[in-house]
Amino acid sequence: MEKKFTKIKKDESDLNDLNWFEVKNSKFTVWHRPKTSQIPLLKEKFGLTCLITLQSERENLKEIELMCKKIRIDWLHIPLEGANLPLLRRKETKTIIINGLIKSIELLNALENQTLFIHCAAGVHRTGIFTYSLLRLMGFVTFFYFFFNFSIENEFSQLKHQSLIY
Repeated sequence: MEKKFTKIKKDESDLNDLNWFEVKNSKFTVWHRPKTSQIPLLKEKFGLTCLITLQSERENLKEIELMCKKIRIDWLHIPLEGANLPLLRRKETKTIIINGLIKSIELLNALENQTLFIHCAAGVHRTGIFTYSLLRLMGFVTFFYFFFNFSIENEFSQLKHQSLIY
C-alpha cells in the first residue's frame, strides 16, 4: 500500500514542473507522454479538458484512450510516426499534421476555458513541430518572421493550394 501512495505522490510532483501557456481564454502545455495515472491528476489539478496525442498506433495508445473516456475528457489522436525530415516531407504526414492543427484550433476557438495537454513520446520532436505550427497559425510571431520573412500562413496556404489537405 505504501508503494502505491509513493507512486501517486511522485506522479503529482512531476506535474508541478508543467508550464501553461495562455491562448485566448484557454491554456495548454506540452510534455512527454503522461503516465496513465497522471491523466486524472491533470484533470483534477489543472482542469484538463483535452489530451492531444501525437503518436502512432504502434505506440500502445489504448490505455490513454480508455483513461480519457473514463474521466470524460476529450482525446484527440494525431497519428504521427515520428519527426525525421524524410517522414515530414511525405504528403501523408503533412496532411495528418495540417488536419490535426485545424482540429486543435477549432477546439481552442469553439469553447472558452479549454485546457489542452499536447504530447508525443518524449515531448520533443513531434510535440515541438506541432506546437510551433499551432502557435504560428494562431498568430504568434517569432523571430523567424522578422529575420527570415518566414510565414507559416504562406506555407499553409501553399499546402492547401496544392490539395494536400482534405
